[in-house]
Amino acid sequence: FRGLLGTEEAPTKVIEVRSDNYISRPIHYREDSILLYGPKSPNDGKNTKDKYFEIVLHKPFTESLHQMYSLCRAKTLEEAEEKFIVYKERIPIFIKITKECTVAILQKLCDTLSQHQSWTIAHMMAHFGLSEQFNDPEVQKHLDDIDPLTGATPLMVAVKSCNVRMVQSLVSLHCSLDVIDLEGNTVFHYAAASNKEIINVSY
Repeated sequence: FRGLLGTEEAPTKVIEVRSDNYISRPIHYREDSILLYGPKSPNDGKNTKDKYFEIVLHKPFTESLHQMYSLCRAKTLEEAEEKFIVYKERIPIFIKITKECTVAILQKLCDTLSQHQSWTIAHMMAHFGLSEQFNDPEVQKHLDDIDPLTGATPLMVAVKSCNVRMVQSLVSLHCSLDVIDLEGNTVFHYAAASNKEIINVSY
């Protein structure tokens, strides 16, 4: 019905899709469970999405090979490649660790990564308050990683989110407290701008 009206989904809206829609689409890149499809050629005009470059995630851990999610659509290969590089390093591993893979979760991930393209898996876990995931070695190894765009560590992200439990978890893992971000702030500056409970946990 939407197709009849000539309106399309927003290019960054995550939507569940069927695998048979992609049989005749060229694959530009494949990494783990994430693929970048090119436009259908020749395009018969039946499906409006066929004219875009499209990043699609095959849902892992499922008997159904048909469950897939279109993460975004782009008009140019360059735009699609930029997003693919950001997504492929982070989304499959996030799903593997959390075992969460729904349209709502993927939408949150994609929205967060569009704002913070250089965050590591640890920054993302800190942002979402998933403190139990810091028991995973894959997350722990990024404990003190710095976002090159802001200089922020996962602990700074947790403090900024005002998540006391997350901050406690990171401090108990002996993460670095003396990193200074690109604006000259330490984690204590972040804490001072949040709330009293966070300040008590941080010091």
